[in-house]
Order: sequence, then C-alpha cells, then structure tokens
Amino acid sequence: MSIGSNHRGGSARKASFAILTVLYVASFGTGAAVFFLVPGDPIVRALWADVAMTVLVYLASIPLANASVYDPYWSVVPPYLLILAAIDAGSVGPEIAMLFFALAAWSIRLTWNWASLWTDFSEQDWRYDMLRRRTKKFWPLVSFLGVMLFPTLIVFAQLVGAIRLAYADGSPALAYGGASIVLLGAFLQWLADRQMASFRKKNAGRRECIEEGLWRYSRHPNYFGEVLVWWGVFLASSGTVVPYSLHLAAPVAMTCMFLFLSIPMMERKILATRPAYAVYKRRVSTLVPFFRRPEPEPEAERTE
Repeated sequence: MSIGSNHRGGSARKASFAILTVLYVASFGTGAAVFFLVPGDPIVRALWADVAMTVLVYLASIPLANASVYDPYWSVVPPYLLILAAIDAGSVGPEIAMLFFALAAWSIRLTWNWASLWTDFSEQDWRYDMLRRRTKKFWPLVSFLGVMLFPTLIVFAQLVGAIRLAYADGSPALAYGGASIVLLGAFLQWLADRQMASFRKKNAGRRECIEEGLWRYSRHPNYFGEVLVWWGVFLASSGTVVPYSLHLAAPVAMTCMFLFLSIPMMERKILATRPAYAVYKRRVSTLVPFFRRPEPEPEAERTE
C-alpha cells in the first residue's frame, strides 16, 4: 500500500470517528431529554430513552449505508442509563456506585477494543453483510428490528434491576459480589482478547485453531466473560425487582442468545474456512471453561 493510500485510509477513519462521535452525542442528548421529560415510572422512561437513542442511530445508519454504527451502542449505553437514573434519584448509594464503576470498567474495555479494530464506514460487520444478502428488500426492517432493536431490548432487560437499585437500598453484600463478578467477566474478556491477538500475530497467514490459554478450555471465553458480566449485574441488583422470576429471565435470555444465536453463527463461519475446527469443537467446551474431552481416536483405530 502506498503512503498516499495510507493517508487516505487514516483520513477516512478519523472522519468516520468524528461522525460517530457527533451521532452518539446527539443520541445521548436525545435519550436524556426523553428520560427527564417523559412522565412516569423510571423504568418506563429509561426504556423510552433507550428506544429513542436506538431509533436515532438507526436513522443515521441509512444515509451512511452501514449498520455497524450500532456496534458501540452495546457497551456505551448501559453505564449512561445508570447515570441518568442516579441523577434522577437525587443521590448515589454505595450499591449503585459499586455496580456503576464495575460496568464502566467493562464498558471502557469493550468500547476501546471495538474502536481499535474498527476501520471506517467503508466496512460493515460480516454478520450484517450476510443478513443483507439473505433478506434483500427486507434488510431495512431486519436492520432495525434484528440488528439494533433486539440487542437494545435484551440489554435493557439486564439493566432493569440496576436502574431500580438507583432508587432503592439494595444489599451491600450482593452489590459487592455482583460488581466483583462484572469485573471478573471484563477481565476474562480482556485476557481472551489478548491471547487471541497474540495467537494471530504468531500464526499470521495460517488458518490454525487457537488452543492456548483460556481458549484451551472454552471455545468462546470472550463470550463467557460477557455472559458473566450480566450475571454479575443480576446478582448485584437482586432483591430490587418483583417478581424475581422476571429478573432471573434477563441473564438467562442473554446466555441463550450467545448459546443459540451468536455462537452457532460464528462457528459456521469458522468451519467454512478452518475444517480442523471440527476436531477442536469436539474436544473443547462451548462456553464455560471446563476440562478438555479426550482426543478423538484416528479413524483407522476405531474401525479395527
């Protein structure tokens, strides 16, 4: 690549980040306006604010022709909604403070990881490209409902208890334990990403399957860390939501989304380019790190 093309690439990246920054500042302003101006229960107001921000991001994705404008939404909005709730509540108790700082650490790490890998608006997440090819004329609807609104709602469900925690006295023990689990999940994500980056650097140009570090015991330790974050939020805010069964349903739904949607989609893509992954898949746990299963016997030995 020439110096000129490098310069153009850098300029496109800076311009894309500038547009994205303006979009999210406008989105946050819209969310705050909706949250503080709409009357009613804070959970309902927070939901309307979340949906309004999602709609604004979606509308911006249309002229940009890129659904990846939504990608940082997953990590930046949860702490922001807790800030709005804390301001509205008028005081910050130690329980919500502990949970907020744990979620903020998760948010900063995940957002930074996304930003370090994102190029510019000339590229879009491969999953969105696949959905666009499959859905064709229905892509605008799929983009809004499936790519953006569904993740918004499933993440919001995780935050219902946390928002309630801003308005009520929770259990310090549960808050401390839950915040610790959130931090553990964020750390496992960071470690898994570091191990993957190191592996890719050492095996550049080769289609090898990573079996190092956390990846030796889980096929998706980064996803496990993400799931752990939301179970931590559930624990920290337990006791603030009635009925309890609905509160429990939120992290269960998040776990199922990874197990039955995200992981199968990712593994189909990997198997298409790395046939050796099938053997790795038989040996290593899907999500939760666990003991490796025995090495499969060679075909010749099994038929004797």
